[in-house]
Amino acid sequence: MKKYFQKFTTQDWVVNALLAAVYVVLTVTPPLNSLAFGSVQFRVSEMMVMLPFYNRKFIPGLTLGCFITNLFSPTAAVDIFVGTLASLLVFLLIIHLRHGYWVPLIAAFINGVVVGAEIGIMTHMPFNAMLLSMLYIFIGEFAAVFIGYLLFTVLMRNSQIAKVIQKR
Repeated sequence: MKKYFQKFTTQDWVVNALLAAVYVVLTVTPPLNSLAFGSVQFRVSEMMVMLPFYNRKFIPGLTLGCFITNLFSPTAAVDIFVGTLASLLVFLLIIHLRHGYWVPLIAAFINGVVVGAEIGIMTHMPFNAMLLSMLYIFIGEFAAVFIGYLLFTVLMRNSQIAKVIQKR
């Protein structure tokens, strides 16, 4: 881990701070926050989940953004740890993928199961309602990350944008 962070420049840390801030703003700003928490979720900020696929240096900023965002959650006491760790797990898995089209499915599955179970347990839902919550979170996460996949597929065709985002 120490070796990973030794490669970070000041510019990398500034970019990560900006990514964290953008993630938070895209999640907690009204009206975007109306579906950011609860058993049905759609976070516009989850489009940014594609970024670590292109450059693993974006993981700290997105993880921090998720952590700060989850402070606003109704189940914050648990969500800041469980939800953030679920996102971190997604990031750590997708950096090993060869094709970006797998990212929406992986992110949706992990967040659907982990966050859906967390919400179900925290709100004392019956098991069938918790399964439904997992499904709704899966669908919302898949939709947001798939939109991000489509967006970044187009953006990465621009050589100047690709140069900024991709590994240096």
